[in-house]
Amino acid sequence: MSWTTPGEVKKKLLSWWDKGKLLRSEADPTSLFPLQIKLKGPSSAELSSRFADVSDWIRRLVEADLPLKMRHTQHRIIGANEIPTHALFQNLDQVCRLIGKRSELAAFRRLVNQLREVCPEVVPWLEKRPLRALELSSEWERLLRVVLWLRENPQPQIYLRQVDLPGINTKFLENHKGVLGELFALALPVESYTPEAASFEERFGFKTRPVRIRFRPLSATPAYPGCWTDITVPKEDFAQLDPSLGRVFVVENEINYLAFPKCHDALIIFGSGYKVGALRDVEWMKSRPLYYWGDIDTHGFAILNQLRSYHPHTQSFLMDRETFLTHEAQWVEESTPTRNPLALLNAEEQALYQDLIHGEYGENRRLEQELVGFGRVLGWVGSLGRG
Repeated sequence: MSWTTPGEVKKKLLSWWDKGKLLRSEADPTSLFPLQIKLKGPSSAELSSRFADVSDWIRRLVEADLPLKMRHTQHRIIGANEIPTHALFQNLDQVCRLIGKRSELAAFRRLVNQLREVCPEVVPWLEKRPLRALELSSEWERLLRVVLWLRENPQPQIYLRQVDLPGINTKFLENHKGVLGELFALALPVESYTPEAASFEERFGFKTRPVRIRFRPLSATPAYPGCWTDITVPKEDFAQLDPSLGRVFVVENEINYLAFPKCHDALIIFGSGYKVGALRDVEWMKSRPLYYWGDIDTHGFAILNQLRSYHPHTQSFLMDRETFLTHEAQWVEESTPTRNPLALLNAEEQALYQDLIHGEYGENRRLEQELVGFGRVLGWVGSLGRG
């Protein structure tokens, strides 16, 4: 028998519950109720040929406490009858009673009423994400405490670790950044935060972990005696450094940074790929000869292009076609190449970049900088002399 069973109606309603559809209707009950679910029932021929089965089907629907919409029929053999056509629910309470969600509905309503009194601005979030709101039922008191605190202390300019509220610690704040960010955006005046900022901390005026720049003097000077071989400082401090060294090298790979040969009047920076963005505002670099060495692949040229957008005088080294072809045995595959236009490459760099994009030497070929023979590195550095 393919007629709709009570279990199938409950299954459909439970799927709507799991998607949040039912609880979302609390904000506007008329958007869903009265709710009709069509029942597949007996045909006219089945009414007479299977009358006992039809009666049993109706009985089971009634015993399941389904609110039924009936259709009056007049059959030439069995006479007048009332046949269910839909399960018809007038409100959410009826639905939740049928699917066993009355306690959850009551808890959600209590939560909405409580938050309306304390911070009505966040109620739309609950109405949009009701199941997540229920999951957080044990956390709402603490979440609201943070929301109300930030509303009273906008742009606090402290680390999350320094938020000093009862029951609130760094782990709680870190674990609930997503929810707190959405609640802050509802509860705070728009002028008190920066919606377009990349991180949670930047959006809401907390201090962020400082971006650090790592560098090595390649020759000893009074400012950097021999014991200063590997230095890490916040980027703001690095921007104020203005070292008494004339040349600057930036390399992408850490082992090349550590193994780079001594060089007169120079320092080397560990660029760490696209993190060269930390060098954007270092004004003193504009007055120093600046050299960049990255992988010979599409991303290596993209990082070079990025660095040139801050410091147009950047020169590449060991990223030329000769170096690439000399190391054919060391070529590997670039897993996720870029094809973005790179307007700041010079003619030779652009030609090699285009050849890599179009597979001139094979699909997605690349030469990692750490596979370049170290003698070639020594030779290039030696060619700079002491000038």
